[in-house]
Amino acid sequence: MGTFYSLGIVQDFTAKSTGNTSIEPRDLEVAVGDRLNLDLFSLRQEQGGLLGQLKPGTLEEHLEDFVRTLKQIANQHRRIDEYWNLYGCQWENYPLEYWVMEFKNAQGQGIKLSGMALFLFIEGKVGAEEFEIEPLLLNWLFRHSSLENPLAGAVVSIILG
Repeated sequence: MGTFYSLGIVQDFTAKSTGNTSIEPRDLEVAVGDRLNLDLFSLRQEQGGLLGQLKPGTLEEHLEDFVRTLKQIANQHRRIDEYWNLYGCQWENYPLEYWVMEFKNAQGQGIKLSGMALFLFIEGKVGAEEFEIEPLLLNWLFRHSSLENPLAGAVVSIILG
């Protein structure tokens, strides 16, 4: 099949410390909140981790506008339109993919953030199967952008393959 690139909307996530010491629940929420808009998710604490599930109705309400915004940003319609024309607002039919990113909180503690994301398009072959910096940069840029669509707070980039 090869290795491809995609941009996705987080459906669910798990966040946990990667070190031997646990992270206080509030500190974990603050760190993950810098990566994802936690207002979009139903949250629960479990076994030292933070779990989140995208709230019902979020995609139905915002997906069409978000896809329109992506097409504006990319000035590219063909690739993004492939899935949109096939699935439209029926988000439950979109392919899901596992994603993972690791980063450090303000105290230097490692955090692993992972889950399932609905991917919005597939693009080209990539020469590497792992990226460390690009997913963090893209996620942070969308999270802290001035886009009015709340789904910008749930974006991850995904390498498929």
